[in-house]
Amino acid sequence: MKTQNSLYKRIRLSTLDNLELLIAKEYTDSFPAHSHNTFCLSLIDQGTFSENNILATPGTIHLTPPDKLHTNELVHESGYSFKTFYISPDLLKSLHASQPIYFEMSVISDPELYTSFQQITQAFGNQSPAPIGALQEIVKKLLTRYAVDKPEEEKYESATIVRELQMYIHEHLEEKISLDLLANQAGLNKFKLLRLFQKHTGLSPIAYIILQRIEKAKSLLKSGYPVVEAALETGFYDQSHFTNYFKYYVGVPPMTYQNACNILQDQN
Repeated sequence: MKTQNSLYKRIRLSTLDNLELLIAKEYTDSFPAHSHNTFCLSLIDQGTFSENNILATPGTIHLTPPDKLHTNELVHESGYSFKTFYISPDLLKSLHASQPIYFEMSVISDPELYTSFQQITQAFGNQSPAPIGALQEIVKKLLTRYAVDKPEEEKYESATIVRELQMYIHEHLEEKISLDLLANQAGLNKFKLLRLFQKHTGLSPIAYIILQRIEKAKSLLKSGYPVVEAALETGFYDQSHFTNYFKYYVGVPPMTYQNACNILQDQN
């Protein structure tokens, strides 16, 4: 995969809940099952973008909700180019009259919206002052056109157990977390725990822990933490393991990721 800053750039705002924009060209990597804690809004520029075997072609907008487990597969050897906004759920909710956000469609064909978002990314990519007001208005238009009422979630005791385990994991990422430890926390044998956890998250507990450690490491690196400290703070005590896992899930090594993160000054 090509990792030059000209082909891989991250831009982060100091407001809008630290909204981020990833600009990627000629991407040739596939990504294993993972999730994000933000809404991901991707503009497909060239090539075919594939997520969970759903294809998005140039000129379309692809939406991924937070915490949705997904894979990204390479469709053509020539790769694909795209731009992705990482938008916090709280920000979207604030722009939608504090209502929960749910999209029925993951791929949207709307030339007007696509063009409007592209114009915003050009300002970001040129290091111009971020057009905050314009971006908010375009996001509101997206929500008005495509957001629908979220279906009521059924409540299960097993789902509560898994949520409590997820909270425990988030609070102890820097510590050693074993399957036996989680089973004791839940009061279950480890085989039942494995089945429940995979049913509700799509991942084994260990895979989930690694993903959350990578997400926390990304946040620390964006905040300026040295790579070694970011690794230790997220429970990776072997630097090579940290680098290998980070590249596996993010697509670039930790240092490349950190160097590609920029902060734009906001324009009121």
